[in-house]
Amino acid sequence: MSTIITFSFPKANADARTNIIERHCQKLPPENSSNYLHNYHALLNLMRGEMYKKKFASKEFGIPPSRTYMLSQCMEDLTLTECNTCFAQMNHLLADCLPAISAHVFLDGCFLRLENYSFYGEPFAPFDDMKCGVDAEQEQQDLFRRVVEEVVNKVSKNAPNESGFATHKYTLADVSAYAMASCLKTLNHQMCSQCLTKAASTALTCIPAIEGRVLFAGCFLRYSRYEFANDFKPHKDDQEQRRYVCLFFIYAFAGVLGCALAIVLGFFLGMEMDLSLLHKSLKFLQFKYSTIEKATDCFDESNKLGHGGYGEIFKASELTTRTWFNFSAAASPRKIALLSMNLYKTKASTASCLKDPKQKKELDWKKRHAIIIGTAEGLEYLHKDGQMQIVHRDIKASNILLDLKHRPKIADFGLARFSSSEKSLMPNTAIAGTLGYMAPEYIANGQLTEKVDIYSFGVLVLEIVSGVQNNKFQSDDGFETLVTHTWKHFQAKTVLEIIDKSIEIEDIEEVKRVVWVGLLCTQELPTLRPSMTNVVQMLKQKDITLPTPSKPPFTDECMELSHTSGFSRRQRTFLCSLSPLSSDPFCEQHVTSLMQEMFLPAQNSDNHPLQQYAALALSFPRCHLWTNKLLNTDPNIKADVSGSKSVSQKVFPSTVQS
Repeated sequence: MSTIITFSFPKANADARTNIIERHCQKLPPENSSNYLHNYHALLNLMRGEMYKKKFASKEFGIPPSRTYMLSQCMEDLTLTECNTCFAQMNHLLADCLPAISAHVFLDGCFLRLENYSFYGEPFAPFDDMKCGVDAEQEQQDLFRRVVEEVVNKVSKNAPNESGFATHKYTLADVSAYAMASCLKTLNHQMCSQCLTKAASTALTCIPAIEGRVLFAGCFLRYSRYEFANDFKPHKDDQEQRRYVCLFFIYAFAGVLGCALAIVLGFFLGMEMDLSLLHKSLKFLQFKYSTIEKATDCFDESNKLGHGGYGEIFKASELTTRTWFNFSAAASPRKIALLSMNLYKTKASTASCLKDPKQKKELDWKKRHAIIIGTAEGLEYLHKDGQMQIVHRDIKASNILLDLKHRPKIADFGLARFSSSEKSLMPNTAIAGTLGYMAPEYIANGQLTEKVDIYSFGVLVLEIVSGVQNNKFQSDDGFETLVTHTWKHFQAKTVLEIIDKSIEIEDIEEVKRVVWVGLLCTQELPTLRPSMTNVVQMLKQKDITLPTPSKPPFTDECMELSHTSGFSRRQRTFLCSLSPLSSDPFCEQHVTSLMQEMFLPAQNSDNHPLQQYAALALSFPRCHLWTNKLLNTDPNIKADVSGSKSVSQKVFPSTVQS
């Protein structure tokens, strides 16, 4: 049995409130660990969608005695996105408890409980607890008691009548108190009221503490001298909701009818659009092919500026022209003789400035900071402010062009994709980008969202600060990248060691803050990465409190294996190549010890590492996903495995047969 408790005083800045209040694990192994873990992962998949839509989910899965029950709920003042972040953090914390027949996690913004019996109607449980903060100042204790009693009693009475959630603030003689109460949605009105009444009396025993929390199985109550809740509007009653729905349909019908009338009138009146003004405005971009051919000296190699995702770029006076490859896999046959032209008045790319020692010295911290903010604002526009959300897919230093005043311009949209804000982009699109800048979930699952650009931007930020490109980074540890190297120094509070020595810095704290933002953008879980809007705010507004970043991808396994004397370099390289393919905490936790057992007796063996890894998949079927994804992405490995039927036929029958 293990319990983790933390206590903090968060500020109300519309965040997901992922501070850990309590994690409790009852480490009693279930009768069948394999079935239990299978049920757990099935429940997570079932609940994830409902949590994102409703901020609440309760599911059960499996056959007794291995049947598993799970419930999770967010506070009503969180948005759907904030709830999703909170839920992801709870799953990460709960994974360390497994396998356990009973566990729960309390965060400031959400709650999750896992049991081997149905507990949905329980208002109280043996693990019920309360947490009290430090005492208020002696001279304010009596006044503070009065305001706390007012807000606590208020929310405990209001919540059962307001769908199980209420917040309240009360101020008396410049002394304020804030309170929040929430019930599980599985409790009826009477049980919710009973739970909160007891929670209120328990919370008042914390006084004169300036903050108190009551953690019951069926309800949660918190008071504080500081404001912690986000802006929240209570749900409208059913009658008012029906009224709004009716008004919506009336206005929608009127709008459709108006559009139809306008179309009919336009058709019969023979209205035509005069395109002369449009043609006039576009004249400066219209050139004959022969003119472009002369301007580029027949596309001579000496005028070639670079190579993009879909073709080559040539300099022609103050214009660039791009020829499209007619053999590109992503190109349309209609693009075979197409040229695109863009205004070109740049000094160089960020990558070339970082490579050239002379240009590198010109990039003082003020210019580098402006490049970072300008790039962030450009990505914010692509992700949010444009008519369509666009994911660039190839954000890197060589694609950030600088004009004569070192102002950044995002270039090379050859790999860009349009998006809807609700779904992952282009699920059937081939994975493309530059290694070292691609997010782990995109490499592993092809999950393409704006978070992929945010990860790449984080790598770019660390490159600009350190003056070293990620793909050119070298260290004594062959498995370390610029991102993991920066993370290591961030943990050790030695960030100054990674800063480019060629720049003079007046504001050290500003540089540290930029590195902090870069690490927030390169977190392993995409849900924890901030949006570009938040990134711009964090870079511009120094008074915004930054959350603590979690570890970047490819950190634990590779860094630990690099110091393991029992593994050869070939074996460690293979293990690290599997890291981005796993999102399973169980496999991550046990892979090192299992591989030691397999590799150490066969250190001199010439067998392919994947044949040895098959033993891991046979021992733990949950880890099949790693190897299957590796096979699907590398046909050469698939061919190697096909030759070893003794091991592979059990694990990869479809591969061996083919």
